[in-house]
Amino acid sequence: MLTLPASVRVFVARGATDLRRSFDRLSAQVQEVLHQDPLSGHVFAFFNRRRDRVKLLVWERDGFWLLYKRLETGTFAVLDRDEINARELYQRIPCFSEPARGARWRRRRRSTEPGTRSALPPQTWTAGGSGAELRSGRAPLRCLHAGDGNDRENDKRIINQRGKDATMKIARTGLYPGGRLETGAAILAAAEVVDVTLVKTRLEAFAAAHRTYTEAYNAVEAAEAQLRTGQAKLSQCDTEQDEAVEELARPLVSDAQPRTNPFAAFGAEAPSSIKQMTFGEEAKAIHALTAAVQSDQAVSKATRRAAQAAEEAATTMQAELVPIDKLQAGLRTSREAREAAGKTWDTALTALKRGARAAADDGAPGLYRALFGRPNRLKNKTPTPAPTPTPAPAPPAENVA
Repeated sequence: MLTLPASVRVFVARGATDLRRSFDRLSAQVQEVLHQDPLSGHVFAFFNRRRDRVKLLVWERDGFWLLYKRLETGTFAVLDRDEINARELYQRIPCFSEPARGARWRRRRRSTEPGTRSALPPQTWTAGGSGAELRSGRAPLRCLHAGDGNDRENDKRIINQRGKDATMKIARTGLYPGGRLETGAAILAAAEVVDVTLVKTRLEAFAAAHRTYTEAYNAVEAAEAQLRTGQAKLSQCDTEQDEAVEELARPLVSDAQPRTNPFAAFGAEAPSSIKQMTFGEEAKAIHALTAAVQSDQAVSKATRRAAQAAEEAATTMQAELVPIDKLQAGLRTSREAREAAGKTWDTALTALKRGARAAADDGAPGLYRALFGRPNRLKNKTPTPAPTPTPAPAPPAENVA
């Protein structure tokens, strides 16, 4: 079974989604519809119109996981909001497993190594059929890897139907923002060594749009870096919170509280349940717990000191959560600005390509190829010549007596 840590957020596209879409087009939908970062490590859920199928998209270290489930009977319940937590996902999709209540289960941390951005732990899977299957007590959860399965063929078929240029496939504008930077830089570099007089005005407009988009892209990168720094601080504070909860549980056990839940007498959940909460919820739970502990005159001095330390850890966590909201709002604003600049960039690129094609009639037939490369055109098949008919054999001559 697949187990998610409680720190993972689950975003749901509530409308119907064409589940023939694969990695690239679902990533685009995460940005355009959910307004989230598909590389954040959170889970993004997409349902079909009949709600008997679901795809989950999640980034893990060096690539995407695409999890696909089909119900044999029944449908998934309709959700009334765009975000749910991991516990609700366990209830909605039965093939996910929830840690046993009261178990000493610790939330997996995001890796702080450079280049790793996943909030998911590594999963165990076994090869079989097309892709991999995460084993569960019910139907298997199909995992389609990049470059595998029918989804890749569907995407390739859609690209070919639209007649995309071969050199522009890497851009896939609207899917990967970095593709615009690479494509725009290549076009402007090519324009330095060819005569662009016939498209000078359109090229200048495209260069201006590319500069604006580059600034917007860099602003998003800076905002994401600031948010990652803040999230790293939150992760450290959460570690200290969890340790403070454990340190508070130990003296309470010495004070004759039950080992299964030493916080039960104070109206709080077990330590393992508290540590599974979100950052803010855990801090609030610690505040309520420590207030109840300190008001009890029967607890020992060691317990009071542990409660005071837990209170300080929760206060620090709440203080670190305040700037995170501002950073997230700033990141959303930067992404919206980048999306608007990207649309202007796309419009300018289309105008430039149209002008380069028209320049062929004005004496510059090689301008389009010089700027954009060779168009991806279907090769004309040479018709197979019809076989030469074999002449019928002549009838034998008759003997004349």
